Amino acid sequence: MISFAAQGGSVGPHYDYYDVFLLQGQGERSWKIGDRCDSDAKLVPGEDLSLLQNFKATIDFNLTAGDALYVPPRFPHWGTATSDSLCYSIGFRAPSMAEMIEGFSDFIIKDQDPAQRYEDSNSQIELGSAEIRPEMLDPSYRQLTERLAQKQNFAGWFGCYVSQPKYPELIQPLDDELSAEDFSALLMAGCN
Repeated sequence: MISFAAQGGSVGPHYDYYDVFLLQGQGERSWKIGDRCDSDAKLVPGEDLSLLQNFKATIDFNLTAGDALYVPPRFPHWGTATSDSLCYSIGFRAPSMAEMIEGFSDFIIKDQDPAQRYEDSNSQIELGSAEIRPEMLDPSYRQLTERLAQKQNFAGWFGCYVSQPKYPELIQPLDDELSAEDFSALLMAGCN
């Protein structure tokens, strides 16, 4: 994200759930960084950004053109333009637990046998109407957790997931396809 701010401009103290590199383009900005936020941090209601109601800076930085500042996940930061300025915010978003559960389960679903289903494993158990006893779930739960616990499959899926473009619609295709030989020739010629 590229943000322009006139002198004195700021979005306010906030934090992100991912690693952020703040690269100062033109102008200057003053940055204040606070201690890592936990899930109890009080936020300004109704804002898309995690704007903090209370912010206490523990360290200050002044960035000029070409300077970069790394801000780890959930560390609050507050940038204020000290002159008209551009700042390039480069975020490296790590997947949330919900995204990993959804993505990995979608990945393993494609290899499942549709004939494998929940079954009443012991019809000898006397049940009341619409009753499912906890022990009746054990075989299905065991099968499910065995599939989720395949670390090698998870590692392969994870590598693909975190390296795929999150916004493929923004990728501009090449006008003409490059052959491996043409690409190699361009590299040898120093074209980058």
